[in-house]
Amino acid sequence: MAPDNPESTNNCQAEFDQFYATALRLLNQYYPERTITITSRDPEYITPDIKAKLRRKNRLMRAGRIEEADCLAKRIGKDITKRSKAQLSHVNPKTCAKDNVDCSPSTNWPQNGYSYRL
Repeated sequence: MAPDNPESTNNCQAEFDQFYATALRLLNQYYPERTITITSRDPEYITPDIKAKLRRKNRLMRAGRIEEADCLAKRIGKDITKRSKAQLSHVNPKTCAKDNVDCSPSTNWPQNGYSYRL
């Protein structure tokens, strides 16, 4: 169904575009993107999300907000456990012990690291 007044549709689109631009500007102003870099020196279980949580925990500890930091530390521990289990799920311990094979997960990290936006 075509609109009766095509000019009102253009006005609506222009208003929406203005709203969207304002919303994005406010979002970027109050919640800027952060860049997390994962390098070959980081342990294999570190993800950008875990690294961001570790940084937040450290900020909370320095600010004296120990209870919040402890709560976040428990969450980080669960995330690390979950990640480690996922990485080691393909490993058969009987085969590793019998053949004396290195069963640690392999990594293909570039020398300069990965950067992620959160």
